[in-house]
Amino acid sequence: MTMSRSPSEYRLFPLVPFGRGTGQIESLTGYITRQAREHSISTGRLLTEAIEPLIRLYPPRASSPGGRRTTPWHGDQRAINGTGERSGAWLAALEQLTEMGDLSELTVRSWSAIMPAHYMLRSGAGYCPACFQADLEYGHPYERLIWAVHDVHTCVVHGTRLRSKCPRCARLLPSLAPWSVPGNCPYCGRWLGERLAGDTTIDPWQTRVASLIEHALARRFDLGSIEGVRRSLAVAIDVVGDGNRAHFARMVGVTPSAAHDWFSRSRPTLRTLIRVAVVIGSDLPAILAGEPHVGLFPPMRLPVDVPSERHRVISWPRVQAALAAEAEKEQPASLNSFLQTSGLDKTNVRKRASPAARTLVVRAQARRKERVERRRDALVQEVETIVAGLRERGLVASRRNVESLLPPGVSLREAALHEAWRQIR
Repeated sequence: MTMSRSPSEYRLFPLVPFGRGTGQIESLTGYITRQAREHSISTGRLLTEAIEPLIRLYPPRASSPGGRRTTPWHGDQRAINGTGERSGAWLAALEQLTEMGDLSELTVRSWSAIMPAHYMLRSGAGYCPACFQADLEYGHPYERLIWAVHDVHTCVVHGTRLRSKCPRCARLLPSLAPWSVPGNCPYCGRWLGERLAGDTTIDPWQTRVASLIEHALARRFDLGSIEGVRRSLAVAIDVVGDGNRAHFARMVGVTPSAAHDWFSRSRPTLRTLIRVAVVIGSDLPAILAGEPHVGLFPPMRLPVDVPSERHRVISWPRVQAALAAEAEKEQPASLNSFLQTSGLDKTNVRKRASPAARTLVVRAQARRKERVERRRDALVQEVETIVAGLRERGLVASRRNVESLLPPGVSLREAALHEAWRQIR
């Protein structure tokens, strides 16, 4: 990256996105982290020095209720790969920095006029360890756009279950963080390509959903429109639902009023269109084009354990039991992480399962403090060993020399190491 005073003079490598023209194409957030790695700088520095000034040139988001200053990528992880104006601002910035066009294929912006953004992308990261390991053998690891889709829980290539947490520190992985490195945890630096017991899945529903979305991502730039979607839905209701909208709505897990609104003021979500495709045995590009291939694949019924988009009935005793079980784990997740994976509302959980929620918060904070202290002690000891080794070889124990020997993602600027580094130096 060319260093200059003016942000408009920054230049990034014109890296060709991995997986172009396939359903395994690279995501825009993954492309950003790969750019940082190729320039041998942290993702946070790339975002702050090169991309953030350009994002500020575009209309900003509404400020947070507390008036806190947020970076352009704070809370934008889902929007960067999405369909809205924020994704367009990120694309314009990256295309200006790389002098490349057609980076929109790294997002789902081509679906912006066909389906709404909700129920489309997950807020955090998902990854397949087998894909990362295969990438390492044939080139460089990279993050797929299909992993960011909310309803994809299975890798279509290896049949493994996608993970969302680091197996070492048990923290939910963000799509973009200051220390993001493709294939590594941004918190502890662990390599994420190690397969564990329980990764393999043979769920036919999840396998079908993942394969349909992969096919749709490969062909999402084909012609499609909301009018074509409505024609396909009308055909599906006539053929599979015997012309009864309410009956067809129950088949795909939505309310009859939602099915009625498809033909007037609303647009069906990606989750709904995938369910329609599975129920009628079609593929998604054909539904978007208005010519559904009914019976192309064996139709499937909606599994009982797949949540519908109608209001859920929550068993609060079961939620309390799940909170208590999480609190008893060696490395319990935080309450926010538990709520993200379970899809529950924080206010309701604190009100209806208050004792169990408080217990989880206290246990998770205590265990997290222990992990931070253990990590700090181990890193301080490692820094002391590295400094002693450099001095024995007659080398200067500079920040650059020491950081080059530390694990990936570890910096001496961290609050946990900064004071210790000053004393050692």
